Amino acid sequence: MKHTSAFLILGTLMPSVASAAFILSTDFSGSSEAGTTLNNISWTSSGITAPGSSLSVTNGIISPGNTTITPAGDLWTTAETNGYFAPHNNTGSGGDWNTQINFTTLSSGIALGDLDLLWTNVNNQGVIQPAARDNTFQVQLIDIDNANNVIYDSGAIDTPAVNTASEGSQTLTFDLSSLTLDANTNYGLYIAALDAPIAGSHTAIDSLTLNGAVVPEPSSALLVGLAGGLSLLRRKRA
Repeated sequence: MKHTSAFLILGTLMPSVASAAFILSTDFSGSSEAGTTLNNISWTSSGITAPGSSLSVTNGIISPGNTTITPAGDLWTTAETNGYFAPHNNTGSGGDWNTQINFTTLSSGIALGDLDLLWTNVNNQGVIQPAARDNTFQVQLIDIDNANNVIYDSGAIDTPAVNTASEGSQTLTFDLSSLTLDANTNYGLYIAALDAPIAGSHTAIDSLTLNGAVVPEPSSALLVGLAGGLSLLRRKRA
């Protein structure tokens, strides 16, 4: 019995990964556009400090659609693009844009899971694209504290061509499960929309969710393990 009790205590002393959940998520509801910046973004976060309430687009080559509605390179301000991160830059005609979401881990590390990116397309009138169009995305995870070292790079990923007006927003998933983020460290999640294969559409993000699980501190795991072990010993003596 002593061997069993000791084994159980040692087992609970080992740091474990908490059950998987999202560590960062937004659907951009309630946000408002101002030039190249989307303001009033609400984030849901766990194990990190939430990013600020604003997110800006950085344009590479700008390929405008209808500049009488929204200036080229700015975020679309139409009724249909409300609640989206939707740059007015035609990625289907040589345009490209990127943005970076910065965050800081708290006192525990984080074992990452998937990044789910929900995307849609917008036409040159600022409405959801009624024709089948594809996109090309690139995602990087950057360790800002380590000289902006890129610890993950998806490369250019093409999506299928979809009519998002009739089929709705589409999910593109990136597997980051091989990564564990250090505690008390600054990171950047870089997202780029690149020149897409099919011409004539603007890439927009509907929502994003970064999944992961907080890794308990060794001291916390130790206390939990001791408490569980002592409780088990008491029950067996009784």
